[in-house]
Amino acid sequence: MSKKTHGVLQRFNADFAATSEGLGWSSAFASLQRERPFEGRFRALSDCLMVLHRGGPVDVTFRMQGKTIPRHIPKGGIFFLPADHECDVSLHSELDTIHIYLRADLFADSRGDARSRATRLEPIFGQSDPVLAHLGEAIGEVIRDNSGESSLFVDPLVNAIAKRFIALNFKQGSAAQARPASQLTSRQVRKLR
Repeated sequence: MSKKTHGVLQRFNADFAATSEGLGWSSAFASLQRERPFEGRFRALSDCLMVLHRGGPVDVTFRMQGKTIPRHIPKGGIFFLPADHECDVSLHSELDTIHIYLRADLFADSRGDARSRATRLEPIFGQSDPVLAHLGEAIGEVIRDNSGESSLFVDPLVNAIAKRFIALNFKQGSAAQARPASQLTSRQVRKLR
């Protein structure tokens, strides 16, 4: 599975508690682990990555597209790396995490264009979202249980995670679009007249 994941955690000797390897999941791959401090590159993949911080707060520095983004991330914080995006990450202390790799086809639009939509989503650098945190913890419980029938109920969970990321992106985009650029209020217009 390391070809389909970033392999950063294996390179820096994370302590894996459980993974979805061998559980027959088709729409996602997940791992539950304790990460040691590291500096590494999450290279561009065809899948999206969600990392749920199960501990914290912790300091993490992200570097993406020439920008350095330092964050103090609380327990429950989310890192999201869309498909075809690269990011350098420096984790400054130990952290318990769940990594969930989401297949690009989970992000398909009404025309069935999954790849394009999965690459256009915005990254998330440690913000909290209770919905994503609960869904991520549910995935963690499933891989801890190591149930052979888990693929039956994992697909709806990862589908809900993908839809939540779409909703968060749409919400952020529509709020920015809804704000008119430097438009006067009706009261200001009356005052000017």
